[in-house]
Amino acid sequence: MAEKKEALPDYKTKRSLLYVDDATDYSYYGNLYLDEKRYSDALDFFERGADEEGLQQIKKIALKEGDFYLAARLAKIDSEMFGESDWENLARQAEALGKSTFAKWAREKLPGHEPEEESSEEPEEE
Repeated sequence: MAEKKEALPDYKTKRSLLYVDDATDYSYYGNLYLDEKRYSDALDFFERGADEEGLQQIKKIALKEGDFYLAARLAKIDSEMFGESDWENLARQAEALGKSTFAKWAREKLPGHEPEEESSEEPEEE
């Protein structure tokens, strides 16, 4: 017999769990959202619970998926979490997955990166 999964909390319940109820098992809910691939919601709970293992799981997902938004949130939580090689890896993976904007933003996080100039001119015809 298949085990019945617990339903994810609705928005109001989630907000209450995160910001009102001090007895919340943040890791439990973070993993519940993680299982459903709701990574941003999972990150909310892992951050609130200071769950280092959960944060590392999100980091692996961010790198695998080339997800700049998750990576940026993690770097904001802990500035040491994403180093130069992580941003390089994220940029490469994002590029490989066709996420060129995420790749560009990840490269902009690298030390000494010069912003790419946006050209408003039409390319010259030969």
